[in-house]
Amino acid sequence: MNDFGQMFLQVFLPNLAYQLPVLIVLIVGLIFAIIRWKKHPRTSLLTLIAIVIILIVTILGVISNSFLPQILYTSNIDYSTIGIIFSVTSVLFNIMTAVSWVLLLIALFGKRKEKAPVVEP
Repeated sequence: MNDFGQMFLQVFLPNLAYQLPVLIVLIVGLIFAIIRWKKHPRTSLLTLIAIVIILIVTILGVISNSFLPQILYTSNIDYSTIGIIFSVTSVLFNIMTAVSWVLLLIALFGKRKEKAPVVEP
């Protein structure tokens, strides 16, 4: 087996498995947002966007944690540059996560259309 295949089995799959509980919750959240779309379209849209961002960050995080160290180590880049690369990726992931939280908070606490009052005869 080549180095990539070995890294995939020994590093990537276990890292992905560690994230399975989060991935399952996110997928369930996507399903709920789709189911509730007709009743609350704006809230569902914001929730869908936020969850997709979190899914992307989670999967990119697993990929970067699995492969980036080996790629950087074998490319003979000096340690200060490696530190900068890890810092930049961390900041980008954190910004994306913060954006998704903002969207979720807007979905949760944003203004909703008020229901028409029920008139009893």
